[in-house]
Amino acid sequence: GLRAAVESRMLGFDVTVVEKRHSFSRHNIVKTWKETIADLLAFGLQTFIPNFKPHGHCHLGIRQTQIVLFKASLLYGVRFFYQMRAVGVFREDAEQMWNLCVVPSAEPVQHDHLSLRPTRTNFDAETIQKTSKVDFMDYAESEDGAILPAAPSSDNTRLLPFDSLFIAEGESSWLIRNLGFDRKLVRYAQAIGVVVNLKLMPGGSSIRAPESFVVSRSEAEWRSGPLGRLAEIGFDVENMEFLSGTDTHFIVVTAKKSSLISAGVIKSDFASAEELLGHSNVDAGRLQDFGRALATTGAGLPADLPFADFHPIQIFDFSTKGRCTSFVKQLPGSTGASGLVFPIGDALQNPFWPQGLGVNRGFHSSLDAVWAAKQSTIHDVERERSSAWAVLDWKVFVQSSLNPAGQWNSDPTSRYARALYQSIHMDEVARHVAPDASVLTQRCR
Repeated sequence: GLRAAVESRMLGFDVTVVEKRHSFSRHNIVKTWKETIADLLAFGLQTFIPNFKPHGHCHLGIRQTQIVLFKASLLYGVRFFYQMRAVGVFREDAEQMWNLCVVPSAEPVQHDHLSLRPTRTNFDAETIQKTSKVDFMDYAESEDGAILPAAPSSDNTRLLPFDSLFIAEGESSWLIRNLGFDRKLVRYAQAIGVVVNLKLMPGGSSIRAPESFVVSRSEAEWRSGPLGRLAEIGFDVENMEFLSGTDTHFIVVTAKKSSLISAGVIKSDFASAEELLGHSNVDAGRLQDFGRALATTGAGLPADLPFADFHPIQIFDFSTKGRCTSFVKQLPGSTGASGLVFPIGDALQNPFWPQGLGVNRGFHSSLDAVWAAKQSTIHDVERERSSAWAVLDWKVFVQSSLNPAGQWNSDPTSRYARALYQSIHMDEVARHVAPDASVLTQRCR
């Protein structure tokens, strides 16, 4: 969302960002491709985060990424509303602009050292239809449930007028579900992840932090490394990644459910991920012990290293991957290129965590939406948005799919490599993704 905000402002849009949180508190470190880092360096990464080392392993904390784009946005003149949430859209009559209605939001309650993020998909819901063994359609709850019949009368309500609304609320976005966006889901075998965030060692510490690493049981010698040491004390994990950032150490593992149950982290077995990882079914103390074992036995960190202040330990289900089946909608009664709604980032397509595509692909879905929003007719908006999506989703998105970051702007052709365009089978695109494939045909030449 912040990347879309700063790009939109550079194109001359009047931009307002609505943020639910009161601070950037997410410590998770994500793998960032070289070109993603180069893009952030152009916005002042080295200036705003002086201790970031742009060489070697490419990874950056979510909080640091947000800080860089936030400060760049402020310099460009983007407005921010903090600790506010959207409750719907509204307009007085057909002659008026649409408004986003926002009200103050409460901070989520944190349960001790526990932060749960189970799957948000209830596969027994009436809106979900199974289409194959692993594929599902999750139909929107309504087409107009977020369109308010009248403006809220509360003194705390703000009405923010817009021509284009970019929704970067993640896969559980209420707005997306109530503005007619259906989602296609792919359900894998149950997979449970555990994240641990710890503070860095004190500056004067004589103990050196280990180098970043990724290990998996698919490796022949896994028993002699971190996974083997964890198995010896009764913790079976499929893979483990350790990264050190500018503020925190970050550990993430895929844990076996049977091992978590044996260790008492999960109290009872349930088929539903929502019940399995519900607060009442997870022992916070045992989860903290598990996190400590990952840090000491697995990563070799000191036993007295404190956990991070926010989101120190998280347990989550990542067995479902989903994406919206449409990439832009125009609110009823809108004319021209107004009343546009774009899901971006995880709201458009939530990544499969082990692929490391989150911010690397999310930046580009955001920039593609900004490019579409600057078109002058709804036909051009839909054509540009669908053609860009056809490129982004054509095959597995990898670093070689991109041009050097120095060439990037909101135009997809400045970012996606020519070879990626030329690999597309135009008949397939025309039939399944972009009925008007003329833009792609021209750009692939």
